[in-house]
Amino acid sequence: MEINILYAFGALLGGAVLGGAFFVALRINVKLYADGRVLPAIVLHMLRSIISIAGFIGFAALGALPLIVSLGGFLVARHIVIRSEKKNPSDVYGTARVFSR
Repeated sequence: MEINILYAFGALLGGAVLGGAFFVALRINVKLYADGRVLPAIVLHMLRSIISIAGFIGFAALGALPLIVSLGGFLVARHIVIRSEKKNPSDVYGTARVFSR
């Protein structure tokens, strides 16, 4: 089986864009829920889910390799967004705010 590097890179980039959009929208979603704006939060939650599902269905239609590589890009984007959101370098997942009383 011949693996086209540009094809795999495109899937990686597409997954990263999809993941970046998903996790930035998640950040906005959390802020909406925290502010008590439930209806916009639910609408954004549904859009976020539908778009990511549609994206992965599209990658799956291209084959197993694009699906797996796009998932890798999605997870890389997750890591980047989580790292960009942390306030305390030792607090990667935001637990210091919850447990520091």
